[in-house]
Amino acid sequence: MAARVAFLIGNRVFRPDSGLPALRGPPNDIAALSRIFGDPERGGFIVREFLDKPHHEILPEIEQTLSHATPGDFVLVYYSGHGKLDRNGRVCLATADTREGALQATSIPARHLTDLVNQSDCDQVVLLLDCCYSGAVDDGRGDLGSEMHIIEDARGFYILTASTDQQTAKETESLADHKVMGRFTAALVEAIESGAADAERKGRILLSDLRRHLGQVVSGQTPQFFARRASGDPLISLSPATAAPLLDATILADLAAENWHRRLGAVSYLLTTMREATLPARQVARTTLEQHLSRERDIEVRKQMEDGLNLRAEIEPPPILQPKLAKKTHKRIILATSLVMLLGGLLYLGSSSLWQSSERASSLSARSSPPRALATDQGLPLSRPPSSSRPYLPNERNRTVSGPLDSLEIGRLNERNRTAKDIIDSLGR
Repeated sequence: MAARVAFLIGNRVFRPDSGLPALRGPPNDIAALSRIFGDPERGGFIVREFLDKPHHEILPEIEQTLSHATPGDFVLVYYSGHGKLDRNGRVCLATADTREGALQATSIPARHLTDLVNQSDCDQVVLLLDCCYSGAVDDGRGDLGSEMHIIEDARGFYILTASTDQQTAKETESLADHKVMGRFTAALVEAIESGAADAERKGRILLSDLRRHLGQVVSGQTPQFFARRASGDPLISLSPATAAPLLDATILADLAAENWHRRLGAVSYLLTTMREATLPARQVARTTLEQHLSRERDIEVRKQMEDGLNLRAEIEPPPILQPKLAKKTHKRIILATSLVMLLGGLLYLGSSSLWQSSERASSLSARSSPPRALATDQGLPLSRPPSSSRPYLPNERNRTVSGPLDSLEIGRLNERNRTAKDIIDSLGR
C-alpha cells in the first residue's frame, strides 16, 4: 500500500537577530491540519509535527522520507511562518534558529527541497506555503515572490502558496473559538472539514479541487499554483460530508412497511448489496439485516433474511485436500501399508526361525543321547510314535535339519531388519 506522510512545520517565535517578528497563528495552524490530515476517514496521513524547531531537526527527516519513498507514495510538506529572501533572491523558510546573517545555513532553503524531490522516486510531493518573505507587515506574512518558478522545476512537485508576490498572507481570528490562524490555512481547513471543496460531491478532494476552492474563498489574497513538471491530481483528503450514502434511504424505509411484499423487496436489495457493493456498503447492509431480523414477523421474509445471512444449519462438505497435501498424504498411506505388511512378514519369519532352532536343538540332543529301547524289547506292544504338532511349511519341502542357522540366513534376516528401519525413518520424515 502506498505511504502518505505529512510534514507540518510551523514557527511562531524567532531569534532576535533573525529580523523577523513573532506570529500567533502557526500553533493553531499545525493543530488543525494535524487533526484533519491524521484522520483515517479524511487525510489518512502519517503526520509529523515540527513546531518551533531548528532546521537541523527538520531537514534530515524530510530527506530520509523522500529517499525511501517509492512511486505512488505521497509526501506533503506544509509550512506556516515567515519566508525570507537571501541576497541572491533565493527563498528560505525561517525556523527557530534562523539568523539573518546566515540565512542559507540556518533555515530551510526552498531550492534544497527541490533538490530532494528531484533525487527521490516519489512522484507526488505537495508543498503548501502559508508564509511571506518580507516580514515587514505587522499582521501578515507577505509573499514568496517569483522565485517559485525556479523552485517548481522538479518532477512530481506541486506547490500551492497563499498569495501573489504583490500581496501579504495575513492572519485571521476565528469568530467561533477566537483562535488566530493564517487566512489561507483557515480556508483550507474549512474546505476539507465541511466538504465545500468537493463541488462535484464525489466524496473526495483532489489538489485541483482544493486549488479551485481556495482561489474563490480566500479574501484579500490570491493563492498561486506551480507544477511545471508534475502530472496527475493527488488526493488530498476524503470527504465524508459529501460522500454518497452507502444505502438508499427510500428502500430502507420499506423495511418498516406494513405490506410484506415491500419488506421482501427491501431485503432483496440489501442482500444484493451484500454480494455486489463496496466493502463499507456490504458491512452496513449486513448490519441492517441483522438488526431487522429480530423484528421481522413474516415467515417468508424472515426465511430469506436467514438464508442470506447464512444462519440456517447446512451440511458442510468434506474438506478438499490441496494437491500437495493430498499427494503427501497418499504417499504416507502407501508407506504405512507397506510397513505393516513387512512387519507381519518379519514376525512370521522370526517365529519360524525360532521354531526351526528349537527343532534342531532337539534333534542334536536326540543324536547325542543313547538309543532308547524299543517297546518290543521290553515285551510291550508296539505303538505309533506321537505325531509332531509342527505346522506344515511349504517352503521347507526339500530342506533337511542340519544344525544351527548358517551365515547366509543370518545375513538375510539382518537385511530385512534394515529395510524395516529405513521405512520407519522415512515415515518419520
